[in-house]
Amino acid sequence: MHLTYLETRIPFQAHTRDEACSIVFCLVAIRMRFCKQCRQAKRKCIRSETDLFAPCGRCLRHHLACSSAQPPSSKRKHQLAPRAIFSDSLSPSASQPISNLPRKAVDDFLANQEAVVELASNYLTKIHDRPHSIFHAPTLWSRIRQKSVSKALLLAICATRAHLSNQPTVRLLIPFLTAECKRLLRNDMEQICLDNIQTCILVANLCAAHANPSSEFLLFQMAVAMVQLIDIPAPNAKDDVITAEIKIRVWWALFMADNWCSSSLGLPRQVKEFRRPPFPWKSGLFYSLKPDQPSLSPHSYRAPGLWAHMITLVELFVQIQDLNRSVVNGGELTNDKIADATEHLSCKIDSWQAALPSDMILTESNIIEHTHRGNGGAFFALHLGFHHYATLLYYQYLDTQLPSTSRTERFAESCKYHALQYSKLLSLVDNSLVARPCTQQ
Repeated sequence: MHLTYLETRIPFQAHTRDEACSIVFCLVAIRMRFCKQCRQAKRKCIRSETDLFAPCGRCLRHHLACSSAQPPSSKRKHQLAPRAIFSDSLSPSASQPISNLPRKAVDDFLANQEAVVELASNYLTKIHDRPHSIFHAPTLWSRIRQKSVSKALLLAICATRAHLSNQPTVRLLIPFLTAECKRLLRNDMEQICLDNIQTCILVANLCAAHANPSSEFLLFQMAVAMVQLIDIPAPNAKDDVITAEIKIRVWWALFMADNWCSSSLGLPRQVKEFRRPPFPWKSGLFYSLKPDQPSLSPHSYRAPGLWAHMITLVELFVQIQDLNRSVVNGGELTNDKIADATEHLSCKIDSWQAALPSDMILTESNIIEHTHRGNGGAFFALHLGFHHYATLLYYQYLDTQLPSTSRTERFAESCKYHALQYSKLLSLVDNSLVARPCTQQ
């Protein structure tokens, strides 16, 4: 490129050739301060003042592979990702097309068994049994060690955990792990199996975390279609006791996800007319099962566990959302009819809480006991859900323009009460050790 060409495109006047050179170099330097992703999005690129090779703040927030990120000069012990991922794998060469870089990065990551095991361990410790319970932890560990778990599922597990990591090098892997996982899942979509259903669930949750509700909905619906084809509620003589219970938990995980996801998009639910399997077992019994475990007597394990109570609570959430949608859409509902419907659901949600067994009530001793068992996160989630759904039920009565009656005032006070309890419970969660390993490796 000739200088005379650049001179004609400098947006301000240069009196001499040397001034023009200085201006050009300044423009190039300014351009180098912005990563490719921020330049394309026309957003401010805020770089680290202490680490010139760290990804910018915007790319970290949006989980983008920042073009400014370069490999550190030395490998730190606490970094999970091998150095090769951020050097050879992400550096284009004549023999390595750009399109192959993400796949090469993923292959290098999977070759580091220590990194894979640590991310999978953290997934089971900090994420599993919170939004869903779709794995038998000892069996999953065995399959990871034997390398018999599908590659797409393993990548989905690692990407889910990496999403919550505070290590920049690990977070840089998220777009590569997610993209490769989606590619493998897309290529294997006709294979109707439990691994692919579990992968769909995890990738759908990743889409939700990235504020992509449409993709989340599509992935959940693909998983629902696979579940229909497998017909999980129908007993399969070929399934051992662990596989049969995993399928039940996957079915109910999709039931809850379908209600949450469909509700957020205002779309009809897909699972409501399906034949239902039994409720999940108590988690302690489930995780204690061995691969060669003989079948158990139904009377020995079908007492409602924590997830069974969560499922019945989600069914109340569906009714609350249906009422709120009817109120928003107008129609023939009068204030009295709305209040009657609210009263009816209020009795239902209070009855749900009153029917909880003693070991499921929110007490200090139960918090300690569930945390010790490894169920602390799910136990808190159950009671957070209860107060959140109750707040949704009564929220409309905070409107000061509504006609005031003793009943509407009671509803407004109930809304404030549940909102306060929710906040207190969140504070308690922050100060509690709720993350414990599901099982030993």
